[in-house]
Amino acid sequence: MLTLEIDDLSEDHIYSFGKFLLPIGNGHFRCGATYKWNQPGPEPREEGKEELVSELRKSLKLNFRISEHRAGIRPVALARVPIAGPHPDHPEQWIFNGFGSKGVLYAPWMAERVRDLLLDGTPLPKETIAARRIQRQRDREKSWRGSSRTA
Repeated sequence: MLTLEIDDLSEDHIYSFGKFLLPIGNGHFRCGATYKWNQPGPEPREEGKEELVSELRKSLKLNFRISEHRAGIRPVALARVPIAGPHPDHPEQWIFNGFGSKGVLYAPWMAERVRDLLLDGTPLPKETIAARRIQRQRDREKSWRGSSRTA
């Protein structure tokens, strides 16, 4: 992911062009992301930076300056649906994750669902409830162990 300074680009939108540009204020934007599997660790890679810059140059006609280059490990959920709520074994710890490549779109929506749960008790959508999703994964793992299939 890159943090960029871009003059004269509206900060009223999230831009999508196979990658994304997310405004973070004062002419700064986050650009991401690359999708490389089986990397040795979360360190930024020069080829990732080059990939993002190449896509930016194809899609953006404005000049930009790179102020930061960083990387990480992106956890995703098997069902590709966000997960939120207290962990079933550690209810004092909450999960807010599983957004995958659509995180820039899902995260604000899911944050509103969590806010509604906390403020007025509105239940989370059942497919996003952390305890339910974790139990389904545990059940799936048990069935895999009981068969000839390996996980």
